[in-house]
Amino acid sequence: MKTIRVMNSVFVFGLFFAFFDQLSKIFVQNYTPLPIAFNTGVAFSIPIPQGIQIAVTIILLLCIIVFGKKFILSMDSLKKQKYVILALALIFGGGLGNLMDRINLGHVVDFIDVGVWPVFNLADSFVTIGAIVLGVLLVTTSSPKTS
Repeated sequence: MKTIRVMNSVFVFGLFFAFFDQLSKIFVQNYTPLPIAFNTGVAFSIPIPQGIQIAVTIILLLCIIVFGKKFILSMDSLKKQKYVILALALIFGGGLGNLMDRINLGHVVDFIDVGVWPVFNLADSFVTIGAIVLGVLLVTTSSPKTS
């Protein structure tokens, strides 16, 4: 798979996930009776100054782009490459969705409440699912191909 096509795929799918996250937040805030939480902290509402949150998020998103390409191309099959693209797009899109909230609103909008876990949103779910897929691929991939 060509390098530019790989990274375009991560970027385009990531934008789709970020858009879907933003759309879900608008829908929930305007058209449902679901309770909404405004998270000014990071994971589990841990308080960290907003400027640091935004800077760290941007750095992590750039790392996905820089290191993601090499990781994708190291996969020994096209099928595994597609899973890595999906995983990185989920992480990128989720991070971007929450970053958009932080920049535009000063907080992240959370609305999924399962009772035994802190309130979260689709972006958080995307990041978690992407990390799990990536972890499974790392554990199940024997050795990366060399180039």
